[in-house]
Amino acid sequence: MIKATIKDIDKLYAIIEECSEWLQSKGVPQWNPIYPKKLFFKNVEEGNVFYFKNNNELIGTATLFTKKPFYYPEEIWNDKTKVWYLCRFAVPRNLKDKKVGEKIINEIENKAKQLGVEWIRMDVVKANPFLEGYYSRLGYNRVNEVLLHKTQSILMEKRIEK
Repeated sequence: MIKATIKDIDKLYAIIEECSEWLQSKGVPQWNPIYPKKLFFKNVEEGNVFYFKNNNELIGTATLFTKKPFYYPEEIWNDKTKVWYLCRFAVPRNLKDKKVGEKIINEIENKAKQLGVEWIRMDVVKANPFLEGYYSRLGYNRVNEVLLHKTQSILMEKRIEK
């Protein structure tokens, strides 16, 4: 888990673009429109974007916020626990079906455990049932269903055991 710097933006954003295009080709209304590059740049500058490597090969990117994303409704998750909000988790399409995503999630969870993070939380687009099932298999639980960016979304979380 490596903190991204300004020099990493293009290669990491390219993964997000590739995944967005793939989702659109499958008719999934996720990452459409794609997250603006200037906001991604700001997330990198703030130290919230990470990337992952295996044998020197870039295998994915994730954005981790310690405060809930600005687009979450005010009434959602107002507790004072130590938490990471997982956003823009993406793996290059050529690594699909190689369990790379699970490896990265495990790495994020292990780092969270080391740092005393109590919860990892996220949202998934309801129109992409594969994602809810994927995260459920990894131990994430459905918490609520909300409208985010005019899109029905499912909020999920997992308690990180000490």
